[in-house]
Amino acid sequence: MKIDPAISRISKIFVEEEGLSFPQTQKLLKGLTLEVHLGADAAGTPAGQAAALTAVRTASRCFLGGVTLTGAVDHPLILPLPGRMSTIGAAAKKLGAKPHVKPAKTILISGSAPTTVPGWTIRTWWDGWATGVVPADVFQPLGRSGNPLAGVAAGALAVAQAFRSVQSGYSCHPNDQIISLWTPGASVDPGPSRVWLPKALWLIGLGNLGQAYLWSLSMLPYQDPQAVELIFQDFDIVKDSNWATSILVSKRNYGLLKTRICEDWAIACRFGVRRIDRPFDDSTHRMSTEPGIALSGLDKIAPRKLLGGAGFQFIVDGGLGPNASDYHKFRLSVFDEAWLPAQHFEGKGDDEREREVKNMALGAYQAEVAKDPHNQCGMAEIAGASAAVPFVSALTGALAISQTIALVSGVSPVRNLVGSVADLRGSRASRGVVVQPGQLGYAGTMSVE
Repeated sequence: MKIDPAISRISKIFVEEEGLSFPQTQKLLKGLTLEVHLGADAAGTPAGQAAALTAVRTASRCFLGGVTLTGAVDHPLILPLPGRMSTIGAAAKKLGAKPHVKPAKTILISGSAPTTVPGWTIRTWWDGWATGVVPADVFQPLGRSGNPLAGVAAGALAVAQAFRSVQSGYSCHPNDQIISLWTPGASVDPGPSRVWLPKALWLIGLGNLGQAYLWSLSMLPYQDPQAVELIFQDFDIVKDSNWATSILVSKRNYGLLKTRICEDWAIACRFGVRRIDRPFDDSTHRMSTEPGIALSGLDKIAPRKLLGGAGFQFIVDGGLGPNASDYHKFRLSVFDEAWLPAQHFEGKGDDEREREVKNMALGAYQAEVAKDPHNQCGMAEIAGASAAVPFVSALTGALAISQTIALVSGVSPVRNLVGSVADLRGSRASRGVVVQPGQLGYAGTMSVE
């Protein structure tokens, strides 16, 4: 069986962590199926629709046997997503849902009384800015459902649990996973009922994290999206290996600039957009009329260290675990003039070369090279690439946009946050960012009732 490059970065998790061969891993992934069941109590809410569509989109990249949406699929779509889709079912189909899938696992987007569903099942839950998942037999009524970011996070966490349950050595039983997007790492705070939305953002690095930021932004209820200014900066093109990891990539995007596919998505959402099709480096400087908040999705340490010299007021920087052993981990940092990225990343570097050497020594890689010695370079590229899954990016994106909203709303966000979708109870956060009300521009409000 030829290695499918589109799923190579997900395959690495099973190859490098569990000792499977590439053919065994691909057979496993192509046999995974999932049902997302949307209850009537959640179908008409921003959180419910965001949870269902995030679950469909992220699961369709790793449950390759098929993902289906059932339940209240004919409810009108209320999220401001591109594509002129009239119902939640039509949106799910466009985002990867398929009909007539025999599911092995089920995600319930509902707070109703426990439903008897055969096999592995988990339930999403939210209340304002607090969100998470619980076992399906736990009665957890839904709270305030007006926050789509809570839905994004809940859908991502549900897929994370489903995916972890197919990995050997991990509990197959659904577990409680709860987090506050407003005060992550602290108590489960439902947060405020009304907040200000960001007016201008500079997105740097448009791979899996950068696209996850835009996914969450496109869920927000802007009354006048054209008043929102987004700058997209990247120089890379979309490759087949980006399909499984990046939430906005489709196979027809191969060969296009990442800035181009983000621009197309954002324009379809009616945002104002500008592009910078070159790397972020020490020649990049913000003008006073340009966005003061940068959202960084860079995957290299060297350019991250330069972020503090570009003149941004605040930098919201996300990071993901790059190895098969820590793919489930995430990090979020908020930098300002009192704490610069160069200080945070001092003494740190990238380990792509070390990862390549280590993985190329594994039997699965050696077996593929033995089949075709001319594929040595291709296998080395896969060996050095990071392991990645879209649901961790989606959760990190929801957290990043939530903390950006806190900044715009004059509330001090987290300084640093580290955690894992495997067990959010171990999340650690520190604070220290100082922000003044009215310091940053805003474009309307959002009610999370």
